[in-house]
Amino acid sequence: MQRPLNIICEMRRNRLIVVAVALTGSLVVGVVLLALRGRPCPIEIRFLGNMMSTNYRTGITFTGPTFWISNRTARVLAVTPWAVELKDAARWTKRDYRDLTGPICLGPSAAGTQTIDFSSQLFPLPTNMWRLEINVAEKLSRPDDNRSAQPLL
Repeated sequence: MQRPLNIICEMRRNRLIVVAVALTGSLVVGVVLLALRGRPCPIEIRFLGNMMSTNYRTGITFTGPTFWISNRTARVLAVTPWAVELKDAARWTKRDYRDLTGPICLGPSAAGTQTIDFSSQLFPLPTNMWRLEINVAEKLSRPDDNRSAQPLL
């Protein structure tokens, strides 16, 4: 027994509508995900573990969390630990980080390490969860250009 032609056409049309809606939905999700990605991060940071380091200005040796930082741009970047956020129960408390060694200057596609010196900070050593805020800026060539420095992050 054959189905009438109008029923077959209606079934095909319904399938086409379902496929079109699915493709449109997938396209919208893809565009939203691309928009949320934003611009790429100019540096890559990896945690290496707790390591011993020496402050080259004071000669004092200390142990702390060490990070591998690599420049993913074609510019010279100055990378500085900026703040430490400590977690107390359910909230984060932001503390300024006093960096005694100055920024790390990374050339294009270069890498270096940064050890966090908690012993020289005005807050106690974190025992719970903590996170680090890093300031990244393009290294300027002249001292009078410092007024126009724009952070990249």
